[in-house]
Amino acid sequence: MPASERKNFPHILLTDTAKSERYTYPSKGGGEFRLKIRDRKDHGERLKEQLNLIQQQAQGLVEQRSTIGVRSDFGLYLQFESDPGFPLKLESLEDQRSGIELLVAKEQEGEDKKVATATVYVPEGKLVHLFKIVEKYLAETNKKSGEPKNKKLVESIANIKLASLKAFWTDEEEFDSIAKNEKIWWEAWLRAGENLEEQNEILGLFRDQSARHQISLSKNEIFFPERTVLLAYASKAQFLESIFLLNCLAELRRAKVTAETFTRLSRIEQREWVERIKARFIRPHDGVPAICILDTGVNNGHPLIEPGLDDKDMHTYNPNWGLADHDGHGTEMAGLSLYGDLSEVLNDDQPIPLQHKLESVKILPPSGENPPELYGNITKEAVARAEISSPFRNRAICLAVTTTEFRDRGQPSSWSAAIDQLCSGAEDEQTRLMLISAGNVNFDSLADYPASNQTEGIHDPGQSWNA
Repeated sequence: MPASERKNFPHILLTDTAKSERYTYPSKGGGEFRLKIRDRKDHGERLKEQLNLIQQQAQGLVEQRSTIGVRSDFGLYLQFESDPGFPLKLESLEDQRSGIELLVAKEQEGEDKKVATATVYVPEGKLVHLFKIVEKYLAETNKKSGEPKNKKLVESIANIKLASLKAFWTDEEEFDSIAKNEKIWWEAWLRAGENLEEQNEILGLFRDQSARHQISLSKNEIFFPERTVLLAYASKAQFLESIFLLNCLAELRRAKVTAETFTRLSRIEQREWVERIKARFIRPHDGVPAICILDTGVNNGHPLIEPGLDDKDMHTYNPNWGLADHDGHGTEMAGLSLYGDLSEVLNDDQPIPLQHKLESVKILPPSGENPPELYGNITKEAVARAEISSPFRNRAICLAVTTTEFRDRGQPSSWSAAIDQLCSGAEDEQTRLMLISAGNVNFDSLADYPASNQTEGIHDPGQSWNA
């Protein structure tokens, strides 16, 4: 990474992230490939019947594609299964000359033993290659071994069928643990095809079919030589509505959703997500407790803040300052106080019952600073304003504002002493719960993080004993 780019991430410090080890050549393993005892004629004919059924189904797919103007030569996705407790001859399932591609290989739990499965892409017109493999198994014998040709591959296969959505799942999480109508973020790995033109065509088909079935996709995608990766917000049921969606896939995983997934969306897309959340709100009733935020004010016109912060619960120490957030910090604290990690709320489709309300008291001026000798008095006055407005409400008081120094070194200050009085109820016999931030690590000490946590002191009034 160029030095100019490193300046954008001063808070990320990577140390001791690598170590050297001697190279060890991978073992090739050994032992005989285990096969279930088969009746050659019965087994071969049964697999041919399954391939014939797939061929009939494939013709139906070709007709469906032509009706919506999709190329008919996108091929098929097949799932191969072993018998429980036996392996598949995976390396023989792929044939690069025919364009047959092994996409996913995994083991699934059977009734008593694991079943090996493989998802394979077969190009249009190449199903005949699989027919030939089975036909050679039935009719030809290897002169050297005296065994049927293709014995290990064919006899390792118990069933062949068109791939289902589950066949593409490669995550550690159990696929069946996701409800059919549960909407989640999926990491969709699309097949890239044989060239750039086909890669773009597959991506275009996936986006078109997703739009038809109300599946939300990430604006951007990542291109690899063999895959295209993007995020999709959908349920299993939505994917199953279109065979063409499945025909674009190579793998599916549950997306590792972070806040960046949503912050990178366009404003229009973000607005759509906000509307989805609003539809799931269950507003708090009057008797719930509140989190009282002492900060730069809060903008309760924000659609995600408004359900938890009524106009009557917004206050200010100085009426000339107004109620609105002039900095943004108070509104950000309000969002954290109301939802916690918002990405978890976004990555869900369940109702959102708000279990508490918000209160806001603006304690910082839009310009300039408060006189230090008034810090304690302003804090006490701010708490009083919230309590006078709703005297019978239970509340936790949140103060994420501190000084930028730690000269007190744990000794009481006029500000921390005022907070001690508030929390202990020394003046009015009313105890209070207040949560105060410890301050911020000095920027000059950032290079020493996390050791600087041990040397930096708590910033005033975080040394309050009773908060």
